[in-house]
Amino acid sequence: MKFSAVILAAFLIFAIGIVPSAAQYGYESETDGYSCWACPVCGYVVQLDVEVGAGAIEYVTTLSEVMVLNPYDPDYYCPVCGVYGGYFVLVPCSDYEYDDYDDYNDYDDYDEYEDDLAESDVCEDEHEVAIEIEGEEEIEVAEDFEETSEPGAEESVLEPEIRILMVLPPVGYNDVEYNVSRTYFEDQDFDVELASSGVTAASGMMGGKADIDFNVSEADVSDYDAVVFIGGTGIDDEALYDDPDYIELAQNANDQEKVIGAICLAPKILANATILDGKNATVSPISEAKDYIRSKGAIYSQDKTVLQDGNIITASGPSASRSFAEAIATAIRDVQGDFDVATEVAALTITGEEA
Repeated sequence: MKFSAVILAAFLIFAIGIVPSAAQYGYESETDGYSCWACPVCGYVVQLDVEVGAGAIEYVTTLSEVMVLNPYDPDYYCPVCGVYGGYFVLVPCSDYEYDDYDDYNDYDDYDEYEDDLAESDVCEDEHEVAIEIEGEEEIEVAEDFEETSEPGAEESVLEPEIRILMVLPPVGYNDVEYNVSRTYFEDQDFDVELASSGVTAASGMMGGKADIDFNVSEADVSDYDAVVFIGGTGIDDEALYDDPDYIELAQNANDQEKVIGAICLAPKILANATILDGKNATVSPISEAKDYIRSKGAIYSQDKTVLQDGNIITASGPSASRSFAEAIATAIRDVQGDFDVATEVAALTITGEEA
């Protein structure tokens, strides 16, 4: 059942930060015989003649969980950004209005299409209306707008700015893990900066590009609330778990009690930085990765896709990206600054003593 044969819908901007109430109670099909799926990277939506069980969860359940896709067949990849179709997530069909797919095909690339969509939007609210006249923007103030003086310092209560450093392999970062996590952080109004090694733009496994702000060796963790290591094949290909700059960054973040996140193969960096010793953690389910973090003292768990132990949060792979980002945001917002082991991490008992 190839995408090329079942695509009935067009590109739509996907608000992944919005999780409807259905996500809490399981899936109730709105249609007979088909379901809707969205690419977690670019938001492309397709309708497939695939029935979904009641236990599925919108914005969480992936297509690979309900059908078998051949990863070597190019027809099973997103036609817009190239993401593997197994990563598509279940979405409610009623949330989308489908345009003519040919509209997208009139453009050379996705960015050009998105830019034109943005320019076509009309922005207005009860206070002001933006009007374009001969290429220049004028602001017309509505009559019901009342100008008020700026509040004094004692009247203004601003939430502190939250800053996150995302650390990527220079090549072979996981596009889904990066895009889903960054989108969630920015939806929460977090300030995100990127670090990598020896490149100005990191390259993703699926062809994505991420502009890098500075080299890992130049990062000052004291400027951030959290340091988040993104996984991907580049962790192994570049042996980043042995890279002294990545190791030192992880150690510095731990010494300063920052929230530290690592997903997929990235927990290997934390393990070799000796900060997973005695900690409950997860990692990519491949045997080599599990054996590696165990060899460095980590207590590996295969039962959870996201685990928090103290200030450290680990996740198993791209399907856990959203939950991973949510766990990091929750830890950052712990106003007490006391990073207790998350409730989902059961206390381990060995020979009558707590591990």
